[in-house]
Amino acid sequence: MLNLYQFHSRPQQLMGYADAAKKIPSIAWQLAKSDVAKRELEHLWATDPKWAYLYAQDLIGKRWPPGEAAIAGSAGFAYHYARDVIRKPWPPGEAAIANDTQWAYRYVRDVIRKPWPPGEAAIAKNPPRAYEYALDVIKKPWPPGEAAIASNPEYAYRYARHVIKGPFPPGEAAIAKDPEWAYYYALYVIKKPWPPGEAVIAKDPYRAYEYVRDIIKKPWPPGEAAIAKDPEWAYEYQRRFGVKL
Repeated sequence: MLNLYQFHSRPQQLMGYADAAKKIPSIAWQLAKSDVAKRELEHLWATDPKWAYLYAQDLIGKRWPPGEAAIAGSAGFAYHYARDVIRKPWPPGEAAIANDTQWAYRYVRDVIRKPWPPGEAAIAKNPPRAYEYALDVIKKPWPPGEAAIASNPEYAYRYARHVIKGPFPPGEAAIAKDPEWAYYYALYVIKKPWPPGEAVIAKDPYRAYEYVRDIIKKPWPPGEAAIAKDPEWAYEYQRRFGVKL
């Protein structure tokens, strides 16, 4: 139930507030002045995943079956209930968790601590979570997540460097569009000049200078126009290579 009273600075003055306090969990929780008063409203907490979880976690400090049906329908609170209250895998909440990328990954990381096929379809759609699942859970290349990873320059680079430990051709088109990750890909993965990324690197004064300094190691005309626009990197380039810009 939507709590419209939360948008008023003095909701207790509004008509119907007293009755709402008996029906809206967030208001009832605020008005219950003692643990005893909150225990008397268990029927209300049991209907809402947030308050059912908070009642179990913060008030009674143990599993609370009356609220589990509501909790199980919320990916976030099902995850928190499994992690903080049950402290082990909790099958009733897994259907909701498995359909949510963020909570599926967190459930694997913090609760399951091993590959979890039910959540992989959701995880595989998200570049950072797919990368982290491959790195920290699968601990090897994970083809189901590679399409998403390949679409993101940062995680395509990270996947290449830390998971594959070598070139990742499916991600190179994305990497080649970003000067920062193109530079890092050339430096740490390719470990030599990388022509596909040079067009974008050459437009960024800082990355162009780094690319010359760390990889090309000699004057690099394609990057000089951009480097010349930044006094700091222009000075360093001229000092290092004896080239006047």
